[in-house]
Amino acid sequence: MYKNKGDLTAALANYQKALTIRLDVFGAHHPKVALSYTTIADMYRLQSDFSKSLEYYNKAIIANLKRNDARTKEYLDENILLSSLSGKAKTYKKQYQKNNDSKDLGKAIESYQKAAVLLHKIRQSFTTYQDKLTFAKKATAIYQGAIASHLLEYKVTKDQKSLEKAFYYSEKSKANTLKELLATANATNYAGLPKEVLELEK
Repeated sequence: MYKNKGDLTAALANYQKALTIRLDVFGAHHPKVALSYTTIADMYRLQSDFSKSLEYYNKAIIANLKRNDARTKEYLDENILLSSLSGKAKTYKKQYQKNNDSKDLGKAIESYQKAAVLLHKIRQSFTTYQDKLTFAKKATAIYQGAIASHLLEYKVTKDQKSLEKAFYYSEKSKANTLKELLATANATNYAGLPKEVLELEK
């Protein structure tokens, strides 16, 4: 509610209270705790407090780990992890644009790469048309962020590999858009059909 009205300070206070409750109820490693950390990190990013934002994205990623899986890095909810990685990449990119530190740009690119790998891994887990459309929009934003980061890298380094990477993500984005269009077309074609028929079509 507060976030929609633009009162980020009030929103942040409420999200902090929700985090405290979730930590008490669920413990340190739980998807809802990871989601709270990610949401708080988003708030700090919107306030341009990039160091705090990155701190909370990292907490979100740790909270999303299974308790005894720090080495194998198995996660409780990969969709929440995708949001954390995407937000972390955006924050590093914005921090680079503010401070012009190439290390931040490198970390943004690294986070986008991890997010892109995860996109490919979890795409098949979505079955409903609405979920597929929502996922496709999230994927588009990640690919566009990756493209922009590699183009920024090219401006600094003049390295052809940066342009090749930007082109690679551009092709990925086009393929993702096509899948989104197909999902929309299927949703339109199947609208009003009985559930039994829809199950046969899948």
